[in-house]
Order: sequence, then C-alpha cells, then structure tokens
Amino acid sequence: MADEYLDHPYDEVRAIAVRYCTIFRLPPLLADPEPEVRVGAVLRLPIRRILPLATDPDRRVRVSVASRLEGNELLRLLADPDALVRLMVIRRLEPDMLVLAVQDQDADIRRWVARRIAPAYLYLMLSDTEPTVRQILAMRVPVALLPVMATDDDVRVRFTAIERLPVAMLHALADDDEPLVRELIARRLAEDVRKENADGTGT
Repeated sequence: MADEYLDHPYDEVRAIAVRYCTIFRLPPLLADPEPEVRVGAVLRLPIRRILPLATDPDRRVRVSVASRLEGNELLRLLADPDALVRLMVIRRLEPDMLVLAVQDQDADIRRWVARRIAPAYLYLMLSDTEPTVRQILAMRVPVALLPVMATDDDVRVRFTAIERLPVAMLHALADDDEPLVRELIARRLAEDVRKENADGTGT
C-alpha cells in the first residue's frame, strides 16, 4: 500500500510511505522536494546510491548520509559547513582519525573529539581555547601531562587535574588562589596521611 502514496501531495504522507514502500521505488525519491522524504530514502538505499546527497542543501539529509557512510566518504563530511553534520561524523569516526578535527571551529565538536580521540593524540588539544574542552582532557590525559593541567588558568581544569594528580605532586600546588582547589589538595593530603597511618607506615 505504501507504494501507492509515494506521489501524494502531502509531504507528511510521502515521508511515511518512503519508510515502507518497495525498495525499488526509492531512487526517484532522492530528488523529492521534501527533505524528510529524502532522509527516508537515504536510510534505506545502498550507500553507493546516496553518495550524491552528501552535498544536499538540507542538513537533515546530510546528517542521515553521514550516519551511513564509511571511510573516505565519511571523512569528506568533516568539511561540512554545518556543525550537526560534523558531529555525526565525529561520533562515527575511529578514535585515531579524530586528529583531523582537533581544531574544529565549534567548541561542542571539540568536546566530542576530546572525549573520543585516541589517548596518543590528547596532547594536541592541551592549548584549546575552550576551558570545558581542557577539562575533559584533564580526565583523560596520561599522568605525565597532569602537572601542566594542574596549573591551568581555569579553576575547573585545575580541579579536575588535581583530583588525578599523584599525592607527591600536591604540595607544590597547595597555595592555589582558588579556595575549592586548596580544600581539595588539603583533603587529599589528609587522606594520604590517614592511609599511611592505617597501613602502619606513618611516623
């Protein structure tokens, strides 16, 4: 029955019909004037048939294309002008490939990159201008990089780094300008002393 509604004058009807129609009726719908109809066709057709829609004027269609592409075809969409399209790409690329997006102009994209990028490339983002990006890095960087982040200009970054910093490195940071950071350091040092006493290693 869905095949009978593919040329219905109402966009909403065609958008529903495209989800259930015979797959051989889908190719012409890639040129439908309604983006939701094109999205429905993109989600069902073989990848080779949807490649031209990677440059579709509607971002909903391009996001749907990005949700299906792989390899070099997916990488090309990192240059898409719309952040929502690039975000779909970032969420699907292998972590090693995200090095190509560490300087994306959109902070939300970079936050996703910071969460997913392979650990070996985290250092490339240490000077990111967005504090929330650096805060995510402080949760993931190797211990060797934590001292750098523990002196960051932003208190959120410092706090997150100091939570992970080895206790032996905390004394040098005990005079931090931010009370919350000083309290964190004092608490961690006190906990370390209690642990040493409990282990019988205290003096």
